[in-house]
Amino acid sequence: MSFLHLVSLSPHFIFPLEPPQLYPNDVLLFFLDTSVYSHLAPELSCFLATEEIENAQAKRHYARVRYIINRAILRLILSNYLGIHPRQITLFYNSKGKPSLIPEINRINLHFNLSHKYDYTVYALTLSTVGVDLEKIGEKKGVLAIAKRFFTSHEWEYLGKLKPQDAIVEFFRLWTAKEAYLKAIGEGIAGGLKSIDLVTNSQPNWQIYNAFIRENYLVSIALKKSNYKFQWVEVSGKMLSYLLNR
Repeated sequence: MSFLHLVSLSPHFIFPLEPPQLYPNDVLLFFLDTSVYSHLAPELSCFLATEEIENAQAKRHYARVRYIINRAILRLILSNYLGIHPRQITLFYNSKGKPSLIPEINRINLHFNLSHKYDYTVYALTLSTVGVDLEKIGEKKGVLAIAKRFFTSHEWEYLGKLKPQDAIVEFFRLWTAKEAYLKAIGEGIAGGLKSIDLVTNSQPNWQIYNAFIRENYLVSIALKKSNYKFQWVEVSGKMLSYLLNR
C-alpha cells in the first residue's frame, strides 16, 4: 500500500572531515554509534550543562555513558553551526519535553531533533521544523492488538491484511512516522498516535520520510511539505576530532 504522505528513502552515508554546510531545504541527518566513543565519556562530559550533568549522574553506568555522549556530541554539532562554544548553548524545553534553541543564540533559525535506540542516535538538523524517531525492528508479539489500541481504524485494517512478518515491519514504519510527526509539532507521544492517519492523509501539510539503516533499524523524519535535500552523515572519529579542536 502506498501511503499518501509517507516516502521511503535510500540513505547513502558520507564520512566528511567536518559537518556539511546547511542551506535552506537541506536536511542533515547525523548518525552516531555511541559505543564507539564510550571511552571518551569523561572528556565529553565537560561540554554538558549543569542540569545535564545531574541527569547523567542519576542514570546507571551504561545509560549514563550513552547520555553523556549523546548530549555532548549534540552540543558539539550545534556549536559548529551557531558559532559559539558548546557550553554556551542554552536549550529550551516545552511542556512536552521537546528541546529547542533559545532565540538569543539562534540567529540562523536552526531547528533540530534527535532520537536514540540502544547504542545508536540520529540527529536531524534543518532550517525548518523537524521531528525524528528511530526504532529497532524486532520480533514483536501482538502488533495488531497494539495497533488496534493506538492506531486509527484504517491503519489497523491495513496491518490486518498483511502476512505476520510484513505486519511487524509496517507496524514499526507507521509507529516511527507517527512519533516523528508528534515530535515535530512539539507534542510527543502524549499527543496521541491517532491524531495522524497515514491512510487518509489527515495532515496534508506534512511529509514523512523513512529509511532503513544498519539492517534492522528504521528512522522516520517529519517535515513541512517542501523540496528537501537529504544528507546522511556518519559521526566519524575524524569529525569528532575536528569538532573537539575547532
